Amino acid sequence: MEHGQERIIELAAEIAKLIEEHPVTVEYRSMLEVMRRDADSLDLLEKLVALGRNLNEMAKGGREIEIAATEENRRIEERLRENSMVKAFIGAQKSYFNLVNQVIGRINHPKERA
Repeated sequence: MEHGQERIIELAAEIAKLIEEHPVTVEYRSMLEVMRRDADSLDLLEKLVALGRNLNEMAKGGREIEIAATEENRRIEERLRENSMVKAFIGAQKSYFNLVNQVIGRINHPKERA
């Protein structure tokens, strides 16, 4: 590997370490561990992800997005209101993904200001 490439890889490792130690990442990983031990929260999260996937497919297909007021959707909505852990996990995940996306954005567009 060329010297210039080695330096880039070293800096990438430093950035990875900074991201790994950042409070946003620590919170996300902590919430992920808690979620893995809570079957009810995991089930709810899976249902929300499936619902989101269906909505994305509808949007890609050019169909009007409409969430049916089904009994299942009402149960999901009620479970989400009652489950602060899933809401906290989604918030932590969003913050973590935002951090990573900002780093990727800076790599892709180094001359743009933050």
